[in-house]
Amino acid sequence: MTSFQIPRTIPLSLLICAVLAVSPLTYFSLTPGASFHDNQRILQLVLLLIGALILLWRLARHRADLQRPTGGAAIAIALFFGLGVVSSIIAYSPRHALYEWSSFWLSLVLAALVATEIDRQDQDADKRIGAILMACGCACVIYIFHALVIYVLALIGHIQPDVQALTPGFDNFRFLNHVQTISLPLLGLLTLRMHNPVYRGMWWRMTALWWMLLFVSGGRGAVVGVLAGVLVAGVLFRKSAWAWCRLMVLTGVAGLVAYLVLYVAVPWCFGLKPFGFLQEVAQRSLSDPASGRLDLWKNALGMIVDHPIFGIGPLHYAHFARDAHTNAHPHNWVLQIGAEWGIPALLCMIAAVGFAFRRLWQARTSLAADDANNQLMLVALLGTGVAIVTDGLVSGLLVMPTSQLWIVLYLGCTWGWLRSLDKTRVHRVIGTPGVALVMVLTAIAVCQLLYAVFPEVLDIPAHEAAYRPPAREFFAPRLWRNGYF
Repeated sequence: MTSFQIPRTIPLSLLICAVLAVSPLTYFSLTPGASFHDNQRILQLVLLLIGALILLWRLARHRADLQRPTGGAAIAIALFFGLGVVSSIIAYSPRHALYEWSSFWLSLVLAALVATEIDRQDQDADKRIGAILMACGCACVIYIFHALVIYVLALIGHIQPDVQALTPGFDNFRFLNHVQTISLPLLGLLTLRMHNPVYRGMWWRMTALWWMLLFVSGGRGAVVGVLAGVLVAGVLFRKSAWAWCRLMVLTGVAGLVAYLVLYVAVPWCFGLKPFGFLQEVAQRSLSDPASGRLDLWKNALGMIVDHPIFGIGPLHYAHFARDAHTNAHPHNWVLQIGAEWGIPALLCMIAAVGFAFRRLWQARTSLAADDANNQLMLVALLGTGVAIVTDGLVSGLLVMPTSQLWIVLYLGCTWGWLRSLDKTRVHRVIGTPGVALVMVLTAIAVCQLLYAVFPEVLDIPAHEAAYRPPAREFFAPRLWRNGYF
């Protein structure tokens, strides 16, 4: 992987972690009528704009410090965004399509800034990653405490809560599951980095409680994704992966036991039905294993057949799904990119992901056999990547604002860590035309982002009312809680 070489980076990663901790707690609307999803989207947009301004300011002052991207991943990403521009321009609504393009581009900028923050040509990259992991862990602990307060209040009030109440701060409990797919493996990494047995025991329990909340909401895709990451890491790295794989499995079992005790047995003792969604998930899995996703995937495949080259336009699944009042995304990142961006762009995305995994796999050759810390980092980062890719095949992991920020943080950490390992890399400084191109693309992305959200962001309920079915409450989140346009 390659990245921008920009000195004197502010702790943007910690700001991202702070937003991840605060976003589920915004019970007030950041703009009139904004829901949890809308609030989280607004906070994400603010972070994207901050990252863009930091990049533009630093490139304007340190133009010679932009490293020229190299390798297959860089070429694939460049082609992906180039094809995305064409797809957006010819789409039904270029305004909405270019929003998605801009959001992806600025997310890449954020990840690059985080990577640069981690790798500063010194020996402190591991400490910086440790600080980020600790901040991520604290964000999870804050949410765990918040969820347990709701749980205790339900018991005290003798109230039978629905699963939405037990996963506060999200318009849909599935959006929490998307976050857990990424954060659970990182919590396992944080736990094993603790040398003090007291601290390690504390974070072990927090990881188990994070699993517990996953079982409360019955997130099948997240469970499968994390277990896929554990399985792949275990098969590839074997002995060096044992500690992390073992911890993930044991905390998962402990989380399941905690769920059965706290959310099933205890409510039963209070004369209430079991809290949570796990039993219903088991029944639904037997009757409808795909949970309605087959129709979404069929629609996406039809769009790919009808528009194979440039797709229907980024974000435009939300437009074509409005008449049927179905979800605004197909719950599958491969079909989403293929339907909206086109098959060539999808192949570029798959190639970029493949090159990234190959770079992670190759990193093992640069690690000493006794370098337990970096061996652990490699195992956990690859396992997290597998979890993201796997869960994204059955969920909206690539769509929701909070999970998108978690992905950015993961990419930035992985990118920065890989760069810190490469002691022999040659800095290929990009020329003035290249710097100018990056600055122009970033400036255009900022303008397009602002153009796409105004004036809707000032009165989101009015935007929703134009597309919400009158007969029932139904929201199809994409850009906003109702993503139709």
